[in-house]
Amino acid sequence: MECASCKAAIDEDSWFCDQCGVLLLKCPQCGRVATGKRCTFDGKPLVPVSTSAAPPPPPSPASATPAGAPIIAGTPTPAGTPTPAGTPTPAGTLATAGTPMASVSPQRRLRLFNPSQGVSLYPSNGDILGRRNGPHAGELARFDQISSNHLKLQQWPDGHWSAADLNSTNHSFYDGRQLEAFKDQALAPGSTLMLGDVPFQVSFE
Repeated sequence: MECASCKAAIDEDSWFCDQCGVLLLKCPQCGRVATGKRCTFDGKPLVPVSTSAAPPPPPSPASATPAGAPIIAGTPTPAGTPTPAGTPTPAGTLATAGTPMASVSPQRRLRLFNPSQGVSLYPSNGDILGRRNGPHAGELARFDQISSNHLKLQQWPDGHWSAADLNSTNHSFYDGRQLEAFKDQALAPGSTLMLGDVPFQVSFE
C-alpha cells in the first residue's frame, strides 16, 4: 500500500503511515487510499483504514479460559469472559466495537506536560485544546498563542492517539513539523507537540 501523503510504501495492514505518521484514509467503495474528505473517483466520503479492518473470528469453546484460571500475558481473553480488575490488556489487543476507550489499556492514558509552565494535561478521547473552549481552557487561557479551538485529540480502537490542528491561527507543530489543518497526526511517547509557541511533551501512562 502507498501513503497518499508522502508516497511511501507501507504495510497493507497499517492504520498510520510508518514514514510521515498521518492517519490513512480510504474510499469505502473503490478501496483507494487518498487524502482529503472525498474520493476523487466516485465522490464517496473517505474513512479511516481501520474502520474497514475485518473483526477477529470468535473463539472456539475449547479455547475458553476456565473459571478461576489465571490469564497468561499475550493470550487473548475469549469474548464474554470478564478480565480481573487490574489485569492489563495484552499488547496489540484491539478494542472491540462499543468498548469504552477507558478500557483499552491503562498504559495508553495520554499526558501532555509543559514543565517550564507547570501545565500537565490528561486529555480524554475527543477533547479539544483551546484558550477559550474545551475542557482544558482554564489551564490554557493564559497562552495568547493558542487559539480558542486550537487542536483536537483522538484515541483510536487500538489505543493509539492522534492530534489534528483545527486551522488554528498560529498553527500546531509535531517534532518541529507544522501539522496540516484537520489532518490526524499519530502521537508517540517522547515527542513534542507544540500549540503556537507552547510546547508539550507527549507521554503515556
